[in-house]
Amino acid sequence: MSSNQVGYPELVEELWCHRYYLRNLCDTARFPDWPLVDHVPFLQARVDAITNHDLLSARFPFCRRSSDA
Repeated sequence: MSSNQVGYPELVEELWCHRYYLRNLCDTARFPDWPLVDHVPFLQARVDAITNHDLLSARFPFCRRSSDA
C-alpha cells in the first residue's frame, strides 16, 4: 500500500467489483432493491475478476463455476 492510500483492515476480505462490494450487493436482507448502476461494466468487471484471479476459493463461496453449481 502506498503512503497516499487509506487502509481499512475490515475490508481486506471483501471483494470489490466495479462500484460494489459483492457481499453487500448480494445481501438482500440489509440492502433490498439496491439499484445496480452501469450493468454492463459491472458484469464485465465481475467476469474479469473471476477470470483473472483465484476467486473460486472457500473465501468467496458465492463465486463458483457453473459446473460446481
